[in-house]
Amino acid sequence: MKAVALGGCLVLLATACGSSPSVSQYADDLNVWARDVDSRLDAGSAEFSAQPITVEGTRDYLDSRVALYVEAIDTYSALEPPNELAELDAALRDWLDGLLAAEQQRADLVASIEDPDELARLWDGPATQAVLVAEGKGVLLYYAAQEEFDATGDRGALSETPWIPPEMREVVSVALGCPE
Repeated sequence: MKAVALGGCLVLLATACGSSPSVSQYADDLNVWARDVDSRLDAGSAEFSAQPITVEGTRDYLDSRVALYVEAIDTYSALEPPNELAELDAALRDWLDGLLAAEQQRADLVASIEDPDELARLWDGPATQAVLVAEGKGVLLYYAAQEEFDATGDRGALSETPWIPPEMREVVSVALGCPE
């Protein structure tokens, strides 16, 4: 869900201030990436939840989450963000790295658990809390990006308004901070 929200936000950002087609294409690619990651995480969670809780099953589930994030980061790294989205791209990369580190920490912890009764320390402990905090940062990143879009979206709407003479569109764009 968090990946889709962030991808959707970037799609919205890409359309602000009359962005170039390369920004739109990047946003489309990012949206496809985010939906793929989110659907795979949901499928893994559903499969895990449908099975009896075992130490081995929990290990497999958490290892699959780590592998999925490693693959997702590799796939994301292949995308080339336009200059207009460089700051947001850097924030997304930092967030993904932090989320992967938290997921890896949780997977490492379950590797040391032998007794199924000890699984509670995994789900209630600091490793899972670190994952939840990392996921929460993704939500905050989404809201920050949405706020930026709202400000930029208003600017873009004005710069494309037909009643503004062409000579004034540049003035509107510069005054409101739209990228060229």
